[in-house]
Amino acid sequence: FSMRTLLPLWGREVARTAVFEVFQEPMGGVKDPGARTVLSAWTHKRGLEIEGLQQKERIEGAHAHFQPFAWIIDPLNVLQTAVHFAQARAQEQAIVVMPRETLRVNHYVDLGSNTSRCRDELGGCEVPDNSITWAEEMVLSMREEVVAPLPAAPPSGRVPAAA
Repeated sequence: FSMRTLLPLWGREVARTAVFEVFQEPMGGVKDPGARTVLSAWTHKRGLEIEGLQQKERIEGAHAHFQPFAWIIDPLNVLQTAVHFAQARAQEQAIVVMPRETLRVNHYVDLGSNTSRCRDELGGCEVPDNSITWAEEMVLSMREEVVAPLPAAPPSGRVPAAA
């Protein structure tokens, strides 16, 4: 599949689509020391345990977990974007919320951190999820593609300092 194929297909399902809203899946926890890419470094997602919570706590937990995170937009038909929201330009235009089972963004919250943000800020990433590791070999092969070497730097004309 490719996004180039899927976006027009999804767009035909809802007339005047201007925005596809994509939700995040917070990923983190214990880093796999043998990981070759970020895709296999953190293979645990945040679990959302709402059983037994009061209604207010359930709503707050769901709101914190199920944040819109990114958009695929038609830039001519989007009035503005903010941290977690995008606004279509006209009332007749549609914002399509993508089901997380169809398309999501893995948010590697512990990447670049000396501590576990997933643990400290989100209550932990304990649910195993290696659904993206199928792409790791493709990522590694892209790293190894031959890139044309840069031309040699011209001589500086400077005389080396005496020893």
